[in-house]
Amino acid sequence: MASGRGHERVNFTFLFVVLAGYGLAHHYNLTSEWGISQSVAASFTFAFLVGTLLLTPDLDLAESHVLAKKHWGVLSLLWIPYGYVFTHRGLSHSWILGPLTRLIYLSGLVGLIGVIIYMIIGYTTGRSSDITWDMSFDFESQPPLVWIGGIVGFYLSQWTHLLADGVLPWHGFKRIFCKR
Repeated sequence: MASGRGHERVNFTFLFVVLAGYGLAHHYNLTSEWGISQSVAASFTFAFLVGTLLLTPDLDLAESHVLAKKHWGVLSLLWIPYGYVFTHRGLSHSWILGPLTRLIYLSGLVGLIGVIIYMIIGYTTGRSSDITWDMSFDFESQPPLVWIGGIVGFYLSQWTHLLADGVLPWHGFKRIFCKR
């Protein structure tokens, strides 16, 4: 079981190997054959770094001083409820649902903060009905591989963390499917 810095070292080493492989494939013009553009690589790298530094499985430690919470700074307080909802090495350390819980939780936080800001602006100005927010984003303008690169990068960062913890993909299935 690795420490926070150990997890980061393992993840950064893995990322270095993947990017070196990408650089080598790019040098031999293989990336265009596979449809992996530089924007896909950038999306992968960004998501991998976010997953390594900010959205780690260890955010389920409610009041502990984990490295990811240090990276969040004062905003780490927002992750305390997540730690109370998910027990350490429980669902949050599963291979598919664990990363998804963090993404859903973060989306909920962003939405809640947006609503609070909207309400504050409306209350202080007295013109809440006049406020319009253009939060639209043209998802179709991005090639699907850019999105896939980001998803793969995020999930690989999580899986590398879990492997460093000794959590294998079938972790927890024994409790679910086997009678005691």
